[in-house]
Formats: sequence, C-alpha cells, structure tokens
Amino acid sequence: IKMIIYFFLFILSFIVRLIKLDQSLWLDEGASVMFSHLPIDQFWQSLRGDFHPPLYYLALRFINLYFGNNLIYFRLFSVLIGSLTVVVFASLLKLIFINTSLGRGKFRLPLYLAGGLLLSLNPLHVYYSQEIRMYALSALLSVLSWRLLIRPNNVKLLGHFLVNLLGIFTFYPLIFNLVSQIVYLIFVDRRSLPKVLWYSFISLFIFLPWLPIFLDQLKGGGYLASSLSGWGNLSGIVSLKSLILIAIKFQIGRIS
Repeated sequence: IKMIIYFFLFILSFIVRLIKLDQSLWLDEGASVMFSHLPIDQFWQSLRGDFHPPLYYLALRFINLYFGNNLIYFRLFSVLIGSLTVVVFASLLKLIFINTSLGRGKFRLPLYLAGGLLLSLNPLHVYYSQEIRMYALSALLSVLSWRLLIRPNNVKLLGHFLVNLLGIFTFYPLIFNLVSQIVYLIFVDRRSLPKVLWYSFISLFIFLPWLPIFLDQLKGGGYLASSLSGWGNLSGIVSLKSLILIAIKFQIGRIS
C-alpha cells in the first residue's frame, strides 16, 4: 500500500506540473539555456560571471546533447525532479511520524500522505518545479539529505555525504541545510555527529579547487550591486513586506 501511495503522489505531482509547461522563458531561465549551449571552455569561463555552482548547468548540457534544444525537455527535467521531491518528502514524514494519522474514523488520513498531497499541490513548489533553474533540484537534494540523516546507518551516512556534496555544487545556500543538520545532531543524535563532521570536512576539501571561481562570482555580485542603482530592487530586498509575501506566495503562488 505504501508503494502505491508513493506512486500516486508521483503521478499526481507530475500531471499538475505539466500545466502551462510551454510558457516563455524569463531572464534567469535564458541564462540557464545559454550555459547549456556554450562550448566547454567558454562554459567554465562564463561561470565566473554567474552566481551559481556548475552541477545544474552540466545536467542541462547533458539534456541538450542527448535530447536536443527543446525547452520542454529542460522543463520536464525540473518537473521530474519536483515530482520526486514530493515522494521523498512523503517518505521522510513516514519515517518521522510512523503511524500518525490526521482526522477521525472514516476520514482518517496518514500524515505522510497528507503532507505529500499538500506539497504536490503547493503553488510555489509547482512553479519552481517548472522553472529551468536549479531550485527544484536543490529542494530534492535538501529533503533527500534529511531522509538519509534520520535513523542513520553507515550506508545512509555515506549517502548523506554524497547528497550534500551534490547539493553544495548545485546551490550554494544548501550549506545552511548542512549547518542545520549538524545542530540537529548535537541535540538529537550525537553518535552520528563525528562521522557527519568528518564528511563535512571532506566536502570542504573537495570544494577548495572551486573556491577561486566562487570568489570571482562574489566579486561579480558586488559589482552589479554597486554599478546598477536599481539592481537591489530587481533582485529583491529583505524587508517586513517581503517576509510576509513569502507566506502568501506559499498559498497562491506567483504575485507581481
């Protein structure tokens, strides 16, 4: 029954995310497509002027090479990743809450199924699961890393290390996901903490060759902020209004 539920969640999520999949590109998506077309030498050089690590762009290059230059294929990659995220999220809830249900009597619903349904229909997650950007993939890697960290064994901890390593090379802010997991282990599972810290050190060592490009990217971001007076308003500023809008966007999706 559990596998049937996971399959149902995946199919539901996949179908919902196919709606309006043929929408036009916006600026950042255009940058993603551009990276998928660049010759390999220009690809690595151009990343110095971007703000993100290379893994997602490399995945797009693979899609472009084997499936052709069709925007639907690029979007389907995000749709597939987003649908898998729903399944992994539901399995994480199943692992944490085990036999917990919502409702009463005939209206009882397993909590992991309810959570999966909410994410499958969440407007903001649907939107990012259609976008030709790395955010859907980073969400999957984030949830999967937590799935591997709960009730771990040696194999799961190795998988946790590999997933977090992929995450850092997909979206830099995922380092904060790892930090939150270390805090979690301090309070909940100190036995696993030394191995996770050791793997984190290895991840940092592997990241070192990429550090010069990362520093160049930081310089590029500072240049935009100082040279273009409207860049802060365009990219978004942290304010009470923006924080309130986050909660609203989770309910109804995009807002102008």
